[in-house]
Amino acid sequence: GLSDDRAMAKTMVYDVDKNAEEAPIFVVLPGHLKIDTKALAAVGSWNRSRLKPCKPERATEITGYVFGGTTVLGSKTRLRTLLDRSVLELPKVFVNGGATSLVLAMSADDYLKALVQNGTPPEVVEVGKG
Repeated sequence: GLSDDRAMAKTMVYDVDKNAEEAPIFVVLPGHLKIDTKALAAVGSWNRSRLKPCKPERATEITGYVFGGTTVLGSKTRLRTLLDRSVLELPKVFVNGGATSLVLAMSADDYLKALVQNGTPPEVVEVGKG
């Protein structure tokens, strides 16, 4: 593993409504940060009390990846992607590669380019808190 999880960009799949009727979202932020649900709710005009990480089985069903190896890259379902701005400040970004034993390393610029889906870049937001 990495000695400093600040460089590891973790990818989380979040449900944004209570009954999981609306499509979930990807939230990507450095490994040492937690999601500020108040800030996340403001980004999408969601009800904060209904924002929850997807259960591992649901996340696997949506992404095609095992829990702990989740990545936006190559996900079987395209989801709205929110990228915490602090990821772009990293000299090198490490991301899961779809398995718990596979990590990809690239520049923040290359990662941003790789996150473009059908011509749509991820939304750069500030949703992480120390």
